Amino acid sequence: MSLHFECVLHCDLNPDTPQQVIDTLRCMTGSFDEFDDPPKAPFFQFDGWARPPRPDGWIDGRAWRTIFRGHDYSTPSASGPVPHCPYFAGPPTVFFGQTWKYGVGQDLHFRYALSVRIGMLDDAFYEVWPRLLSWLALHSETQGYVGYTREEMDLHPTLTYFREGHVYEHRVRAELTSI
Repeated sequence: MSLHFECVLHCDLNPDTPQQVIDTLRCMTGSFDEFDDPPKAPFFQFDGWARPPRPDGWIDGRAWRTIFRGHDYSTPSASGPVPHCPYFAGPPTVFFGQTWKYGVGQDLHFRYALSVRIGMLDDAFYEVWPRLLSWLALHSETQGYVGYTREEMDLHPTLTYFREGHVYEHRVRAELTSI
């Protein structure tokens, strides 16, 4: 039996983020499929991506491309569940694109923003999620709180923070009080 995790993340990228990173995130979030030149970062060197293909071809060494896309369980599928699938109602929530941050008139400032809410099985969560966060923290302009993870039976989430290219987590252990 597997544990199921909800993973939520939102961060803005640094203005000097390399185009290769932007193109990789576009591919990962479904903006375009024909891309096969990810950065040379530990997340993309993960041995799990190099497993032999399954008969349906889903894992082919480039599964990093679909990590945010998951599977919509509200729509029946002949191929059944796929790795990194969500375990909450509906499709995963994924956004990657330029958003306005500040400024008026001709002095507008935009940033690429990544916002995801996905579900993962425990194997993928423990092996992949930390590597993904470490890679994203290097390119994040957002410092401080960026999201949370929660195992489906937990009462409290684990908060995720980025600071100076590093990832930090804080396990919330609070007494519940009525308001």
